[in-house]
Amino acid sequence: MLVEIIMEPRHSHYRVVADVAAAEYRGDTTVRDWMDLIRAEYLEMPGLSLTEPQFERMWNLTPDLAETLLQELQRVCFLRRTKKGTYVRADLCRN
Repeated sequence: MLVEIIMEPRHSHYRVVADVAAAEYRGDTTVRDWMDLIRAEYLEMPGLSLTEPQFERMWNLTPDLAETLLQELQRVCFLRRTKKGTYVRADLCRN
């Protein structure tokens, strides 16, 4: 899997755009890197509520990587899965 990170200016900070291809994995982006990027987006958009397929599409992730990230983000109590099956920030979840 090839992972390429491109930084694009968005207002006064940067937004990370990731292109994940199934070709070759250079190891440039670790699970920890992905978690940091995803946390930043959830912190920027407190109301963000995504299903697993939406989560995959938002960061262009493979299903396996998305599942790993969702499990880890839940394990560290950053995200929580709601009764409707969406992933939201755990500190904001009323479910």
